[in-house]
Amino acid sequence: MEAGVEQDKQLVLLLDSGNTRLKCRCIDAHNGVLYQQFSLSNTQVESVLPVLAQSMGLGGLAHSERDVVQTIQALAGKVVAMHAVAVTSPALKQAIQQLFQATLGSDCPTIEWHHSAQDTRILRNLYEPIHHLGNDRWFGMIGVLSHAQAKQEGDASKQAQNTVSSKTKPAPGVISQTKLNADINQARNTISKAKPSERAIMYISFGTATTVDTIYEQDFLGGMILPGVDLMQNSLKQGTAQLPLVTINAETRVDTFPRGTQAAITAGIVAAQAGAIVRQCLLVYEQFGSYPDIYVAGGARFGVLAELKRILSSLGQALNQSVSAEIEIYELEAPVLDGLHYHYVKESLGK
Repeated sequence: MEAGVEQDKQLVLLLDSGNTRLKCRCIDAHNGVLYQQFSLSNTQVESVLPVLAQSMGLGGLAHSERDVVQTIQALAGKVVAMHAVAVTSPALKQAIQQLFQATLGSDCPTIEWHHSAQDTRILRNLYEPIHHLGNDRWFGMIGVLSHAQAKQEGDASKQAQNTVSSKTKPAPGVISQTKLNADINQARNTISKAKPSERAIMYISFGTATTVDTIYEQDFLGGMILPGVDLMQNSLKQGTAQLPLVTINAETRVDTFPRGTQAAITAGIVAAQAGAIVRQCLLVYEQFGSYPDIYVAGGARFGVLAELKRILSSLGQALNQSVSAEIEIYELEAPVLDGLHYHYVKESLGK
C-alpha cells in the first residue's frame, strides 16, 4: 500500500454496457466522489481493469493481473460493489462478470444489473409495460433529471443569494446577525422547495438507435425510437445495389438541394434525425404551451446538432417566435452513468 493512502478506501464501479461500447465510472464507495471515467469498444472489454489501472498511474498495459489489482487498490481502494445497466446480450453480461472475477479473484463482488422501474425519487414511469422500457433509456433519463435538478437548484441558490444580498443591508458598522440568519434560512427554504421544472425536458440519445424521450413534471410521458445515423447509412448500403456509405460528423455540410448522391444521403439522414426531434418539440409546445429543454448524448449527435439548431431557428422565423433562443440544448457525455451515480448516492448512501 502506498504511503498516504487510507486503509479503508473502497471503490464502486458503475458500468454502462451498450450495443457497441462499455463505459466505466469509478467512484468512492463512502461519498460518491468520482475517480475516473472511460469507455472501451465491446471488442476490448477484457482491457477494462488494465485501462482503469493505467488511468490511475500504472504505465502501459503489459502488466500482470496482480499488478493491475494492486494498483487499483493502492490508488483508490478495494472494489466493494459494481452497479451496471446493459442493453447487450446475456452472453456479454456473463462475460463481463467473468472478466472481473478472473481479475479480482475471490474478492470480486457480483455485478448488480439495474432495470427500469415504476418510479424513483425524481422520475415516474408511464411506459406500458414498464419492463419493455430499455434500461439505458430509464437511467439516462434519471441522469438527465439529475443535471436538470442541479441546474434548477443552482438557479434557486443564485436567486436566494440575491435575496440575501438585497435584504441584508445593515447600517455602516452594524451587523444584524439575527436578520442575516433569517435571510439565510429563507434562502435555504427557497432551494429546498424547488419544484420540478415547469418546462418539459427532452432527452435524445444518438446511439445505435436514436431515442427521443419526453419528461414533464417528473413524469416520463413516452418517446420515439428510430434507426440511428449509422443504422440508416448501413440500411441504405445493404438494401441497395450502388449507394455508398457516407461520413457524417460535426464538419459535415448538409446541402439545401443536394446535387450528388453522397450529399443526398447525408441530407436525408440528418433531416430525418432532426425532423423527428422538431416534431416532438412542436408536440410539446402544443401540449404544454412552451418548448422543452433538450439534453443530448451519443457520438452521432455531432453530425445532427448544427442542422437541428438551423431548423429551429428557421421555424422560429416562420412562426415569428424566438424558438431557437427559447430551447436550450445541453450536451452530456454519459447520462446513463450519471443516472447510476445518482441512484447510488441517493439509495445506497442516502444523500
